Amino acid sequence: MKKGIIIITGFIIGLTLICYPLAARAGKVFDLGDPIGGPPDAPGRIALEYFSSEVGKRTNGEITIKYHPQTIVTSETKAVEMCKAGALAFAGTGGGLGTIFPNTQPLALPYLLRDYAHYYAVVRGPIGKKMEEEIEKKHRLKMVIWGDFGFRQFANTKKPLNSPNDFKGLKLRVLAPLTQGPTLKTWGASAVAMAWGDVPSAIQSGVIDGAVTSSNGFAVLRQQTPYYSIIGVGGMALDFYFLGASKKWWDGLSPAHQKIIRDTLQEMIMYQRKLQWCSDNLVAKDFGAKDPKKPGMYNLKAEEVEVFKKALGNAVSDSLVEKLGPDSKELIAKFQEEGQKLSAQYPPGSDPVESFDCSPLVKILTYKQKK
Repeated sequence: MKKGIIIITGFIIGLTLICYPLAARAGKVFDLGDPIGGPPDAPGRIALEYFSSEVGKRTNGEITIKYHPQTIVTSETKAVEMCKAGALAFAGTGGGLGTIFPNTQPLALPYLLRDYAHYYAVVRGPIGKKMEEEIEKKHRLKMVIWGDFGFRQFANTKKPLNSPNDFKGLKLRVLAPLTQGPTLKTWGASAVAMAWGDVPSAIQSGVIDGAVTSSNGFAVLRQQTPYYSIIGVGGMALDFYFLGASKKWWDGLSPAHQKIIRDTLQEMIMYQRKLQWCSDNLVAKDFGAKDPKKPGMYNLKAEEVEVFKKALGNAVSDSLVEKLGPDSKELIAKFQEEGQKLSAQYPPGSDPVESFDCSPLVKILTYKQKK
């Protein structure tokens, strides 16, 4: 899922995060700062522009949001801290979510979340509610919505990654080091945490050999990293997204305005998810590879994926317990148990977005490619 044409969801920002400074002109105008932004046809950017426009219309101008892609705020951690202090109205996090809010780390366990329907069942169910309550209590943030930026896989400069041995010696950029780090280490690769904006130059200079990224990210990097290996859907995990509001700011809104914002965000997420789904499919169509030895986007077969799973074992969950402390062991076990139950309730293909007709959105997603 290409970085420029992605960024999944929630208030999505794409890897992303979003914030609104509280200091508003006349208390009515708020700035939405998106540090990821992306090109004009990026699904996240299109969706945020829609949200910003609709809130003003639906509140009859009582609340106005000005959207600023890749300006104002450039750090997820800083945005969250400012939001906690009441200096921002909203803060969203993408790849940095698990680092900022450790209780969400189980969401990033490899091979746990199978698809989008499974993910949304988890975060909208008891597991998600418990996480929201803990975040609100500890961080003074009101959870507004969950989203995603798509499933992450492996783009690299050197070769197809068709077995764990193929990872040996590679240096790959990660966005969730507490879970992706142990995964890569188990397969023989090294994890390098860095901002997405630094990835192209790091690849060019040889600091890294590729990145854990979406299919859209691969499309952006394809000239540098011609190989993109999909090692099981949900393999490296979903890049989930969280949008929280400053409790101080949120509690000052009228119930009517809170409802308008929530309803608009729900519509925005569905719109963005459709854009993302269609964007991902366009990229897969353009760069899909049938030959596992050739450049392009190759989807490993089920039996090939099982080799990776077996090699991984419990390495990531064990590492997570070590990092988060023994009290997290019960939480992770419960998360895995409930996640597996929900997986049975929501089989592949049960997400309505997967049956959406993309033809009306193709001209919006003006992504152009050269094979």
